[in-house]
Amino acid sequence: MEAKDTVTKRYLNATQAYAYLGIGKTKFYELVKRSLIRVTIIGGTKRYDVEDLDSYAMKGRV
Repeated sequence: MEAKDTVTKRYLNATQAYAYLGIGKTKFYELVKRSLIRVTIIGGTKRYDVEDLDSYAMKGRV
């Protein structure tokens, strides 16, 4: 059996990003609007950096 290369995505689209965080679409866009989650534009498309999402999530830890 041949080993397959796997690639871990660094940038997610909005649907993937709010699923990654486990929150709803409305809440996600509210956080983006309040600049709590940063947006990166790649090729004219909005993307969300997994590291930024992780950083945001870590702020809520107690």
